[in-house]
Order: sequence, then C-alpha cells, then structure tokens
Amino acid sequence: MWILSKAFLLFICLLCSSNNGAYADDNDLSHSHIVSVSSLLPPNVCNRTRTALPQGPDKASLEVVSKYGPCSRLNQGISTHAPSLEEILRQDQQRLHLKNSRRLRKPFPEFLKRTEAFTFPAKINDTVADEYYIVVAIGEPKQYVSLLLDTGNCNSKECPFNIQYADGSGSGGFWATDRITIQEANSNGYFTRYPFLLGCINNSSGDKSGASGIMGLDRSPVSIITRTNTSYFSYCLPSPYGSTGYITFGKTDTVNSKFIKYTPIVTTSEQSEFYDIILTGISVGGKKLPFNTSYFTKFGAIIDSGNIITRLPPPIYAALRSAFHKRMKKYKKAKGLEDLLDTCYDLSAYETVVVPKIAIHFLGGVDLELDVRGTLVVASVSQVCLGFATYPPDPNSITLGNVQQRGHEVHYDVAGRRLGFGPGNCS
Repeated sequence: MWILSKAFLLFICLLCSSNNGAYADDNDLSHSHIVSVSSLLPPNVCNRTRTALPQGPDKASLEVVSKYGPCSRLNQGISTHAPSLEEILRQDQQRLHLKNSRRLRKPFPEFLKRTEAFTFPAKINDTVADEYYIVVAIGEPKQYVSLLLDTGNCNSKECPFNIQYADGSGSGGFWATDRITIQEANSNGYFTRYPFLLGCINNSSGDKSGASGIMGLDRSPVSIITRTNTSYFSYCLPSPYGSTGYITFGKTDTVNSKFIKYTPIVTTSEQSEFYDIILTGISVGGKKLPFNTSYFTKFGAIIDSGNIITRLPPPIYAALRSAFHKRMKKYKKAKGLEDLLDTCYDLSAYETVVVPKIAIHFLGGVDLELDVRGTLVVASVSQVCLGFATYPPDPNSITLGNVQQRGHEVHYDVAGRRLGFGPGNCS
C-alpha cells in the first residue's frame, strides 16, 4: 500500500511538473496583463484626485494634462471637433516626418527683435502633435498660458522663428524677453527667470488644440532647460486620459531615488539637442526578441514626449509583431489603423483578455516594463492595436514615444547625462 501510494504521489508530481512546464512556455500569466476590455476604453470623466504632485524643497511640480482627455481645459466653451485616433496618428506621422526631413536654408540672423508687449495665446504651427500640456505664467502682470511639452523639438543652432524649410514651407516671428514663472498650485515651490528669451511666431495658422505654444524640454540652445540652467527634471504622463500627470523641476528625494534605474545619455563630440539613449533588447511575454545586443546598439535611439507611438527599424518591429501575435492568436484580427498600426484585434466578444507584457531594455541593465496602456492603443473594443510601428523614411533609428512612457516617472538628469525610469504616481 505504501509502495502504491508513493507511486501515485510520484505520478501526481510528474503531472504537476509537466503542467508547469507547458504553462511557463505558453500561458505564463506572470508575463501577461489580465485586463477588462472596458477598462481599455478612454474615460470621459476627469479624476484629478488620483494624482498627487511631488513636493519638497528646491523643486516645483506642475500638473500635466492630455489635451485630448476629459481633464483638458483647452477650448472649453468652444465648439471643436474632437480628433479621432486616426487623425491623432496622422498628426503624429506628420510631426515625425517634419522632425526628420526638414532642412534649414536661412542662416541665424544677427539681431533679436523685441516688442514692448504682446498678448497670449500666441499661435503655433498646426502640425503640432504634442499631446500633453502644462500651465505657466509669463510677464508682469502674469498671463497664464498653456504650453505643450516636447523633449524632442527639432530646433537647431539656426533661428527657429525665422526659417525656411527645404520643402518650401517656413515660419516667421520675432524674439522677445519677459519674465517666466513656474509655480505650484499650492505656491510652496516655484522658480522665476528674467529676462527669459521667448520666440514669438506671428505668421502661423495656429494649433487647433488651443495651446499657446511649446515648452521645449530638449537640449537645444533655446529650450527652457538650457535657458534656465535646469540640471534635473522629471515627469509622469497620465495613464489613462481620465487622470492627470505631473512634471517636476528639481531632483527627486532620496527615498524615491532608490527605485529609479538610469541609462546613460549618449555623449558625442557635438552634443545632440535630443536625449540619445541606447536600447539593448525588447522582450515579449518574458522572452527576448531573437537579436543580440550588438544588433540593437547599432541603431540610434531618442526619447520623445511629443511623438505618440514608438517607432522601430523594420526587422525589429517585424519580430515584435510576430512574437506579440503568437501570444494573441486566440483573438480575432481587426483592420489596421491609418496604414500605420497593422496589428489590431477585435475584442468585442470578450469581457477580459490576456495581453503579453512587453519590456524594453536599455544600456546599463535598465528594464522598462510597459503598462497595458503603454502596449495598446484603442480606437474601440473592436479595434485594439499594438502601439508600435515602423518609420520607413528613417529605418535606422528608434524613437521612444509617449504611449510607452505613460504611467512611469521619466527622469532627466541633464547634468549627470543619464535618463532614468521609476514607478509613477499617475496611473
């Protein structure tokens, strides 16, 4: 009887071992998101109480809002057409095209024009696809303006406000100086700069979202980071649209700093205006794509809060799409979006779905595990798409878009030349 019981126990253990092996290979839920389909839809109610702004000495935090979400105050009381996801992606494609293909013709002028006074909102270019904005004060008395956040604004050493592009288009304007104030809602933290150099465009058709302008957060000579000698800032882009995020100027506190993992910002003899980083791999469902590290590192990569989705070289995207679809094969395929997102699913028949986790790996052993809203973009429950794409005009570069950054704190240690990722408080 003891021998029979031992044999039966061994049989049970063998079954358990066999099941665990199959579970890990095919359906390991530790490498998956289990989500309600309805939770993937953009909310239509704003919930500002979900996000607490970071506070502390020597820092100032401001609320970050998606201009497309219910928390946006842009164009309130004005009858405007809310853009569809297809329209947003089309703008995103145009922005990427302009950033990568425009070339300046005119040299930087030797003079700076100044005006005695000007009124906001000013107008900005109508191809602006930047999604998130903050409110700052400019001038005395203060005029409160909405500025779109952009860490990838393609400025140059030339004048960005009196320029002609190779495609025949251009922008014209003037320089002015005034006081800029960045202050928390509770007035505990702020900084002010005067004189602060502002570029005022006076012949553009204007951004349809109602924003006054762009706050350049890149490393160009005219960005607010350079002009204010900001050595450290961070932000958390809200996920989902129904909540708000934040941007903080100043270092994080020592308690939270231990949770931040940093990757180097690439240093070259001629400093790039972008924040250049190095990817070393991508994982889907806990398994890395079949490329070695050296293959990834040969591609240039930047992080850009202005672009919506992440763009990958065609071979890497093809492998990502294949690995993702292999784990989503039980779900019905759907039509793609705007000839850009080609891996879409009809989830209308399900209440709950299992989505494989995607992680992006960076130099220095830094892993960015994406939230499900950092993996998928949703037009409707019958059209849910993988939020990655290629960019054929520039097949040798990688752009980390804001979809993949949502819900994380992204830290820019400008002085230390490193970029960090940590847990966010805006999801």
